[in-house]
Amino acid sequence: MSTPAIDLHIQCCHICPITVATNYSTALRYHNTVCSFLDNMDLLFVYGTLKVSQPNHNQLEDKENGKAEFVGKGRTVLQFPLVIRGKWNIPYLLNCPGRGHRVVGEVYCIDRTMLATLDQFEGVPTHFQRLSVAVEMDDGPVLVEATHQGTHHLDKCYIYMKDTFSEEDLALPYLDNFDTNSNGGLHYIPLHERQSGEK
Repeated sequence: MSTPAIDLHIQCCHICPITVATNYSTALRYHNTVCSFLDNMDLLFVYGTLKVSQPNHNQLEDKENGKAEFVGKGRTVLQFPLVIRGKWNIPYLLNCPGRGHRVVGEVYCIDRTMLATLDQFEGVPTHFQRLSVAVEMDDGPVLVEATHQGTHHLDKCYIYMKDTFSEEDLALPYLDNFDTNSNGGLHYIPLHERQSGEK
């Protein structure tokens, strides 16, 4: 199974106005994977509290939310600013490619029910926006052959990012791998521990 070449022309935010242009021409091969790139299944890249051993991973484990199967670990092909902000110490990936780091995360194959559940949980479209990124895989059952020799890419994974942010947000320290237990004391405060329902 193959996909056509994809030209991505990404205009960065108005604060750091750069344009990133890249071309991917990939042939996907797969084995022993639950989703097998079937209809009504999507790939999702998570980098924050939805990861394994993080406070909101139960959202992916709860069968009532839909289906989610772990595919593998990886990192974004492009650099993005991953910051922690607000009184709840929420991790945000800012949609400003070319700044920050290539961010570490996990890829899941999810059904449309889980996607709708997570959209609501993440406050799409007002709090977070669901966009797409390319991911270089570290491991997992999905094998991806790419034009980049020696690398394994997934061209399109959904991701929850912030599309609007301030210069102050961009001035925050950038992370490459979120872990609520090792962020310099900036522990994420889950919803049930907050005094209000604020996200």
